[in-house]
Amino acid sequence: MDMSRKNRYIPPADIILDLLNEEEDVTEAILDFYGGYIASASSISQHNTDGIYEGNFKDEDLMQDIRVAVIKALPPLRRKLKQFIEEPGALVIVIR
Repeated sequence: MDMSRKNRYIPPADIILDLLNEEEDVTEAILDFYGGYIASASSISQHNTDGIYEGNFKDEDLMQDIRVAVIKALPPLRRKLKQFIEEPGALVIVIR
């Protein structure tokens, strides 16, 4: 996997720094960053009774469940990142 493809799922440094600094709007920024992924993950194929594909639809309940799971994961992620920063050892943060 090339680096450009791998990095597109990692939020930009400013969002990560806002997460570490517990900025007010970081939750919305993270949800916006992953919005396309959340929409894609909550897309469900629809088939008729004969099994013929009729298209995709977005499962709004699933989309909301994923958004809630992301929100709930932010405090533990913040704690873990801060723990890595505070521990002795090499931590490299690249800001572009």
